[in-house]
Amino acid sequence: MKNILISLLFLCSAATAGAESFDKTMHTLNRDIYKTVTSPAHFDRSDWLKAGAVTGGAVLLYSLDGEIRDMFQRSRGGTTNSIEDIFKSAGRLETAVPAFVLLYGGARVFDNAKLQKVAIVSLESFFISGLIFEGVKFATHRERPSENSSPYKWHGPGFYSAHQSFPSGDAATAFALLTPVAHYYGDTPAVAPLAYTAAAMASLGRVNHNEHWASDIFVGSALGYFTAKAVIKYREDGAALSLLPVLDSNTRGLLVANRF
Repeated sequence: MKNILISLLFLCSAATAGAESFDKTMHTLNRDIYKTVTSPAHFDRSDWLKAGAVTGGAVLLYSLDGEIRDMFQRSRGGTTNSIEDIFKSAGRLETAVPAFVLLYGGARVFDNAKLQKVAIVSLESFFISGLIFEGVKFATHRERPSENSSPYKWHGPGFYSAHQSFPSGDAATAFALLTPVAHYYGDTPAVAPLAYTAAAMASLGRVNHNEHWASDIFVGSALGYFTAKAVIKYREDGAALSLLPVLDSNTRGLLVANRF
């Protein structure tokens, strides 16, 4: 599903943009993806401390994945399943992404520039984090807890759809989409805590559902969060990449747009 969406984004861009503007758009998109993927080469001391903390947390959770899975499954019941049902849509591609497309459309109708920015940055963050976590999934092929009792089964690189537990795409999606909401509306009481709580609960729901290990959702959450922070920084520095919903009589989709 995620690969289909990524392909759809490119196809919509090709169908709704002229050849010259499409080439320029692809250049800008490639540049921003490159900047995100190669950002460790430009880390300062603070960045490396954050990377070290994330790595340390991931290693610790990895060593405890089996115990955490067992604890969650022993506690699983009507209450935890209900909580999962409430928040799971925040991380599901088929519900969360269309919701932000509709959010952008509503913001355009009511001429709310700030909300338009939030929706666009959220969609950009999802797009770039999606490229990254899809690549990692195909490079690692970790078995899901529902597939195997051991958290240490990895199959390595391969172009097949089985064993794609690491990292959690739902966690990455939730944090990529909701981190810009928390950032731009951080001055409004309760918005940031609610946004991050929704993202965290959507991520934990995947452990409750026995579809991901704790380290999967931790790394996925970090990926979505830091990708969103990077996209926010690029836009504040004047980066030009935008994803715009296209809704007319002939076309439905997202247009990757560029500012000059």
